[in-house]
Amino acid sequence: MGWAVACFNAAIDAADAHRVAVINYYQEACCLSEGTERSRYYYQGACSLSETFSENYSPTETCRPCTQCKGLLRMKAPCTESADAICVCDYNYYMDKVTGDCQACTLCPFGHGVWTECTEDMDTVCEPCPEGTYSDQESSMDPCLPCTICEDEEYEAESCTLTSDSLCKVVKVDGNLFTILPPHKQEEVETLLAEKSVEEDMDWCSLAGLLGYQEEHIDTFRQEEHPVKALLSDWGSKDCATLDALCTALRKIKRDDIAERLSPEPTATSAV
Repeated sequence: MGWAVACFNAAIDAADAHRVAVINYYQEACCLSEGTERSRYYYQGACSLSETFSENYSPTETCRPCTQCKGLLRMKAPCTESADAICVCDYNYYMDKVTGDCQACTLCPFGHGVWTECTEDMDTVCEPCPEGTYSDQESSMDPCLPCTICEDEEYEAESCTLTSDSLCKVVKVDGNLFTILPPHKQEEVETLLAEKSVEEDMDWCSLAGLLGYQEEHIDTFRQEEHPVKALLSDWGSKDCATLDALCTALRKIKRDDIAERLSPEPTATSAV
């Protein structure tokens, strides 16, 4: 039986590139002596790719079925002839070490940012946004963002909070003068201009004259529910309207107090 063993070993060497379950080798593959019976050793073939696998090199061990990644699992590595598929939790999920189940990644709430992103085996780690940063959405990926610092030609209409960024507006007249002023300043300017001066003449009427309006046009503003707002809104739509021009006219009627209120408020800048 020495020839049979040698033939069997040759078959194993020939199939070295495959993980085999059972050898189905016929006598035609070897040079056998006349009169000998066909070998009962047989080579059944390698494991089916993506369907079965065998981790051990053995003529007797049967191929095992590949693991199927289903439900909340996704395939990290495919099944091969020599290794099973590797399944991990799907994106936006992580493997709970206690239950062994896939759990949804935690979303950091408003005012909190991601310190460590969620991975296949670890949940999200959140942190409260430190001073000078904010987070305006729930997320399992985004960190706290730095607050916007308004440019020199802008003013801060709304301050940065833990849940919202700074709101910066450009200091210029564009279609409507009052779009550059926050609501509380608009009301303040309207009130101050509507007050009567010592000469019993309304300041806004004097201002209207300096801005180029004739008496009949000023009369139309008087008919409005809010004449000062109507005046400034109309004048602000003109090409010649600028904040400097308005402040100059205000100073001519000795209303420097209002001119100063129209100036943008200084914004704090961080020291470098």
